[in-house]
Amino acid sequence: MSEDRRPSGEELLGVTRSQFAHPPWAVGMVLALAVPFLVWGILGHPVWLLLGSPFIAVLVIWLVVRVVQWRRPPNAAVDAGDRTDV
Repeated sequence: MSEDRRPSGEELLGVTRSQFAHPPWAVGMVLALAVPFLVWGILGHPVWLLLGSPFIAVLVIWLVVRVVQWRRPPNAAVDAGDRTDV
């Protein structure tokens, strides 16, 4: 069934995209903004937690992904890009 599928433009050009579509500087900027909102919300007025909730949510998701990656055992087949489950 996969032979019936037409190749995408990325496959034809040999381009590989990141799984996370945002540039690293944008993610870093959001993470850097999350920390002051979190500190001001805890130590100052709680409304800053509400205003900074999108930034704080990205920070929490980023931390969870990093912890999961850190705790996951290394698998040479996955790191090499060899997909055995497909």
